[in-house]
Amino acid sequence: MKKEACVCIRLRRAANTLTSYYDAGLKEAGITVNQYSALAHLKKLESASVSELAKSMRLERSTLVRNLRPLQKSSYIKDISKTRERNRRLVLTPSGEELLEKAEPLWDKIQAEVRQQLGETQVESLLEILEELQEIGGYEDDL
Repeated sequence: MKKEACVCIRLRRAANTLTSYYDAGLKEAGITVNQYSALAHLKKLESASVSELAKSMRLERSTLVRNLRPLQKSSYIKDISKTRERNRRLVLTPSGEELLEKAEPLWDKIQAEVRQQLGETQVESLLEILEELQEIGGYEDDL
């Protein structure tokens, strides 16, 4: 009996490949796609706690913290919470805004390349399938 292909492993391989492709395209800006996403979400939220940002991005808090560390170390984001306040409140700094402006055209180019490679019909089908897969875990797409 022939075994069926594992959907999860295939999806993870594709995600890793696509992540590497985006990371290579964003290298000129000096950030990864995960960092770009964090900056873009933070800009959209204007300010957020780490928990709020993690929820918005649908990431585990610990994963997000790993992505935020280099951004904070490089002064692209800063903590504006009061001293001894338990929840950090993050905002983009002016240099973070500049970085995002530099990275946005690179990200747009990558998006266009992926869409061209797959074709619009397949991209739309893929997005629908991904949305359905997220619903398995109780998530709804808000992006």
